[in-house]
Amino acid sequence: MSSAINTLTASVSFTASAGVLTRGEETVYRETRGFLVVERPSRIRMRGEAPLALVTVFDMVSDGETFQLNVPVQNRVFVGDTSTRATADNAILNLRPQHIMGALFVDVVQYVDSANVLPIFYEEVDGRRSFYVFEFVDSAGEEPQVIEKLWIDRRDLKVVRKQSFGPDGVRETDVSYDLYQEVQGISFPQQILIERPSEDYSLEINFDSTQLNMTIEESAFMIPVPPGAELIEIDAEESDQLD
Repeated sequence: MSSAINTLTASVSFTASAGVLTRGEETVYRETRGFLVVERPSRIRMRGEAPLALVTVFDMVSDGETFQLNVPVQNRVFVGDTSTRATADNAILNLRPQHIMGALFVDVVQYVDSANVLPIFYEEVDGRRSFYVFEFVDSAGEEPQVIEKLWIDRRDLKVVRKQSFGPDGVRETDVSYDLYQEVQGISFPQQILIERPSEDYSLEINFDSTQLNMTIEESAFMIPVPPGAELIEIDAEESDQLD
């Protein structure tokens, strides 16, 4: 259960792709290895390194409100509010920490505790697989709005998919979970695929080793700005111009 997880540290591999919606063809970026450090509810750091060369491709950290993204190969550091978005050709520049945080954990407490959110349950069949589907509907507005869907495999009752929706029913995030393993008594997926249609990118995270609820040093969430790096502050108007 996600509610039992307070911290997460893992060695991982990342594979990103982008461009299907904006250019009509997909660009798949080379797999990078790295690590992921999380302290709930909002602190996260993730770093990717090029295979063999051990050159840092990206290093991102966030406290939930602001983020810093170092891209050493470009000698650039991006800083901004987590609410900004980007539509750069380079998928790495479209990464936002809250997308990762939202994908890592499944937590419906906020919906259960809200009088305005109605749960709807039904069954769905896709080929030979069948699922229990929970929809959470916000009834506070003039028209009911689906804000999240959870797909649960009927065979083992594992969450295999989570979809989040924005205004007017636009699908903002589509997350798939696979290869569950027991980690310190907690079932946790070892493969997570995050799709962000609005930013036209996807990110697959494969976990090689995972530790839960370990003490994390404060230094894990600190990334110095390299001397001579170009510091770029991102605001809502500028975010669409990244390349």
